[in-house]
Amino acid sequence: AAARGSRVGCVRSRDPAGHDSGPGAAAGRGALSAPAVSRSMFDTHGRLQTKLSASGNERVGLLGLKPDSFARPETGEPVHKSRTEDEAEGDGRSDGGDTEEVGPSEVLCDGRGSLREAVHQLSVSDPAIDTPLRTARPEPNSRGQSMAPTIDDPVRGPQVIVRVPEPRKDSAKDALAQAPSAFFCPISMELMTDPVVLPTGHTYERICIERWFRSGERSCPNTGSTLEQLVAMPNVALRQAIQEWAATNGVELKPQVDDSPIVQRGRVYDPCAPLEDGLESSSGNRRLPSNVLPSTHKDEVWALLVSNGRLYSGSKDKYIHVWDANNLQLIQRLPGHEGSVLALAIDKDRLFSGAYDYTVRVWNVRTLKWVQTLTGHQDAVRALHIANSRLFSASYDFSVRVWDVHSLTCLGVLEGHTNSVRDLSGGAGFVFSASYDATVRVWNAKTLKVEKVLRGHEKAVRALAYTGEYIFSGSDDTRVRAWKVGTWELARVLDGHTDMVRVLIASGGRVFSGSWDFSIRVWDAHTLDCLRVLAGHNDMVLALAVAGSRLFSASYDKSCRVWDTQNWRCLRVLEGHRDAVRVIATHGSGRVFSGSYDSQVCAWDVA
Repeated sequence: AAARGSRVGCVRSRDPAGHDSGPGAAAGRGALSAPAVSRSMFDTHGRLQTKLSASGNERVGLLGLKPDSFARPETGEPVHKSRTEDEAEGDGRSDGGDTEEVGPSEVLCDGRGSLREAVHQLSVSDPAIDTPLRTARPEPNSRGQSMAPTIDDPVRGPQVIVRVPEPRKDSAKDALAQAPSAFFCPISMELMTDPVVLPTGHTYERICIERWFRSGERSCPNTGSTLEQLVAMPNVALRQAIQEWAATNGVELKPQVDDSPIVQRGRVYDPCAPLEDGLESSSGNRRLPSNVLPSTHKDEVWALLVSNGRLYSGSKDKYIHVWDANNLQLIQRLPGHEGSVLALAIDKDRLFSGAYDYTVRVWNVRTLKWVQTLTGHQDAVRALHIANSRLFSASYDFSVRVWDVHSLTCLGVLEGHTNSVRDLSGGAGFVFSASYDATVRVWNAKTLKVEKVLRGHEKAVRALAYTGEYIFSGSDDTRVRAWKVGTWELARVLDGHTDMVRVLIASGGRVFSGSWDFSIRVWDAHTLDCLRVLAGHNDMVLALAVAGSRLFSASYDKSCRVWDTQNWRCLRVLEGHRDAVRVIATHGSGRVFSGSYDSQVCAWDVA
């Protein structure tokens, strides 16, 4: 707030009860204390504009304004009414109204106060003043003695004039003080680096509004109105305006870091708090101890991938970690991204990672060395899919880019969506893209031409699952839709969920849908009938995985569950994470890995 033109904290101040606080406060109670001197006495032009009272315990600004009522730099209007105005509305008396105007580097100091202590406080408390305090040239009195110049005050008596050097100006801080208010996030009050706009028209820093949603809120922070879709679109125009303004004014744009505890449904979870010991969960199911992988991430885990005996994890800390999936030892950390790692994909000897820095980085799987960075997207890369030696990257910039996995050249840009592309799937020579624009687009994987636009959902489409016969799409409108492959006609609307569908997977002739209504629904992939509703989680279902006859689910309730796909019983509740479990991946049929917002990756043996 200080950078935006507010008063800088004083050496001595007054609490709401009127008592002195801050250094030297004790000495000021019940005895004559030194005048309180601070940077709050300077106006926006560096002029010292406060008159010190006889006791030093009260300051009255020029023209009768209290320090708290200094004029706003942007409007020139006082923040509060002046002292004279307040008293005029009362009994008409004013003990501070008869003030005399003082020069830009002068302060009136009571001759009875301790000027030396005031000077010492000012020079120590304000690093902007690096030269000794200078007094006016003394003038001789009637007896020829040298005295400091004074002004007679009919109320407070003789006042000594002291000249103070103006503080140095900080150009960056001055620029921040004059920056348009639209450049600052309403949540963090910091200068935005990645602004996104909600359907209400209000803009926030991406990291702040995402944390707002993860805490369970479904409203706009500014208006309080409930949002039908939790969608935040990049505010490209504002971002460019902020970048141009920062470059012109010499202000460094630093991405905001989210290091506060997670607030979830009224409770605060400290990521550094120790785990609680216990043998059983609250539901009575057997609780298995987690094996937390060593040297874990320092921020939220967003992506997991298991391939050829290795586990790859991508995190908000901008790193990719490579682990041995069998002995759980960390093999290597892969730095390079400048934003959260959101997606991972692998093709033979190459690993691909998509991130919030708008890039896809390519790594050699054997040497774990960086190979190349694929650029071109104008926003976060949210999903990756590999088909026919081609890499498809989906982005919040509304596009899908196609790359040759061998030459690493861009083969084309698939455009047509009018909002962020959230998920990718494919099969039988087609690639499917799901978007927040409520549509699914069907692309020919060879010609890169659009075959069909699947319309029908009323809100954002977040998830896709391909079975060969159908392509299934899950949406914020609470429905799953099944589209016939080839004809692309709508086969059926799968109703049942009461909140947005977050995740879809297909396996063994079945389709599984996880929802924010805390449930998982099982659908027959051929008849499209609902076979079972799996209840047990007490918060939103975020991830699903299948291995053999086991279904694994991860939830905002900080747990994973293991389900038997033969009788649909919950076999295990995997508890140990301190925050929402965001992603899961399986290694064979007996081990599952979970990545959480608590920054940890855990391994569970469930055979």
